[in-house]
Amino acid sequence: MALKKVCVVGGGLGGMSCALDLASKGYSVTLLEKGRVLGGKASNVNVGDFSFDPGPSILILKTIYEKQFKDAGFILDDYITFTELDPIFRIHTYEKYYDFPAGLEKNLQFIRQSFPEDYNAYKKIMESCESAYKATLETVFKHDIKSVLSMANKNFLRASSLVGPYDSIVERVFKNPILKAFFYDFPGYGGKKFTQPSPEAFMIPYIMVKYGVFYPKGGVSKIIEAYEAVLKLLGVEIRTGTELLAIEKEGKKIKKVVTNKGDFYADYFVSNIDYATLQTKYLKHINNSPSKNLIKTPSHSYFSLQIGVSEKPKILLHHNLLLNTEYREQYSQVHLKRQIPKNPTVYINAPEDRQNLFFVVSSPAIENGIDWKNFETKMKPYVFDLIKQYDIKINPDSIKAIRKQTPLYFDNEHNNYLGGLFGATDDKILFNLFNPITVDKRIKNLYYAGATVQPGAGLPMAALSGRFAAKNILSSN
Repeated sequence: MALKKVCVVGGGLGGMSCALDLASKGYSVTLLEKGRVLGGKASNVNVGDFSFDPGPSILILKTIYEKQFKDAGFILDDYITFTELDPIFRIHTYEKYYDFPAGLEKNLQFIRQSFPEDYNAYKKIMESCESAYKATLETVFKHDIKSVLSMANKNFLRASSLVGPYDSIVERVFKNPILKAFFYDFPGYGGKKFTQPSPEAFMIPYIMVKYGVFYPKGGVSKIIEAYEAVLKLLGVEIRTGTELLAIEKEGKKIKKVVTNKGDFYADYFVSNIDYATLQTKYLKHINNSPSKNLIKTPSHSYFSLQIGVSEKPKILLHHNLLLNTEYREQYSQVHLKRQIPKNPTVYINAPEDRQNLFFVVSSPAIENGIDWKNFETKMKPYVFDLIKQYDIKINPDSIKAIRKQTPLYFDNEHNNYLGGLFGATDDKILFNLFNPITVDKRIKNLYYAGATVQPGAGLPMAALSGRFAAKNILSSN
């Protein structure tokens, strides 16, 4: 019997994950990527003598990658050397800093000592997260959520205290402004607003504490390198420098994709392109009801400054959060007023094995009234002024390399819709909780992967999305 052919468009981790599962099952897979390397925002970028991870920097849920490699007949540890971090990160305030320890018992002791007024509430949240995590393993991490019945699970009921407007829960259960500001930031990591239901936002710190935060020696891009090595062993045809130009449909199926390197035909097509970009740029003209695909506004984004230095500030750990306790004002500026925040929380990544500093600030995407080209010229003094408030100083003479990213970069280089990093807007989120599913409802041989479809943003979720897409293709035969 002839091998089924699959064409995966977009070589980020979601596309690579899907290609891995299908190739390990005997499918003939071609992986197309418009960049010079695979990995998308998780790929490595060299500037002078410095090597940067330009996107993800927190690595959690290592078991997701381990299981996928094992299912395909490989061992992840043969390709990557991991270090588990403890403390997980350092929380900086204007007055002092707090080291957030790994391990649930140690973490609870830290909360009792540092924020005694919130110990009981924090412990209860962690207990609710335990039930929610069990439910997630049995549902959200196994398949797309297509209906209410897809979520049927007794552990969801036990975790019902996490369901509701996120800000209302935080305001109700916590008293200390530092803990409030700490929890405030987590919905944004998944593309949610602070006012939306976001039970998974509580689970991120729980997963970090309970199951660990890891660092691959040499950088997060080592995950990408490991996947690429295995894909080559499985015979996946990898075409970098191959940009999607058009999609041609025949009947209810895609016939071929047109690229700058020629046309590609297949039995199945998988898009690892930002969902909103694919709908508005490539599919609108071939669907019968293009109005259904209209994306009203982009999700939020971030801007970042990366510098290579000869000397790192000693006050920084691997992961750092510079907390502004005026979190509601920051939320209003980014999500309501659609402005560059004036005094936001700042994330700083300072890996131990490299002389790199990575500063990240949440922001709107490409909006009327924001001149991102002009702001890029002001980004360095903007960031340096922010960190000075936390007594973090960088000697200008120690800076040897510099790199900047704004929503314009994400739009141009990574096809993120108007520079938004999380794809679907509120009207595209199922039950106000879940991104679009990985199966196209109108085109029979089109599937989706990546951070803008289920189960959501982040490297482990992108890997799962690729597995979901592959599972749906396998079940269609």
